[in-house]
Amino acid sequence: AYARLKRVTMKTFTERYPRETLAERVVEQAIHEFCGPQCIECEGTGKVGALDLGAPQAVCPVCNGTKIRRYSDATRAAMMSCSYGKTKHLAHKIAWTVAWLLSSPDVRANITMNIELERNT
Repeated sequence: AYARLKRVTMKTFTERYPRETLAERVVEQAIHEFCGPQCIECEGTGKVGALDLGAPQAVCPVCNGTKIRRYSDATRAAMMSCSYGKTKHLAHKIAWTVAWLLSSPDVRANITMNIELERNT
């Protein structure tokens, strides 16, 4: 499934950005961000603190309760094995690719199915 996702995403990305020499790295980073969007600190719950049933929990200080992991350019540079400047320049292309992945019909169908099945999303 990963190979197919990468192939389709790569095709779409290169159609949009035909001269990008780091296309494969951008696509791999975008897929990584798409597959792991939850905050690491709170594990996607938006809250941190005591696990006791009666104890209050605080809003996660890393994601501010959004449950979403924000990738910095420095983190992306390390993950992509690129310079910080190049990664900063590629940020909008990564964001476009993640948005494209999120807009696919399969993702919308999965979101709708989770809502209908009353699963936490």
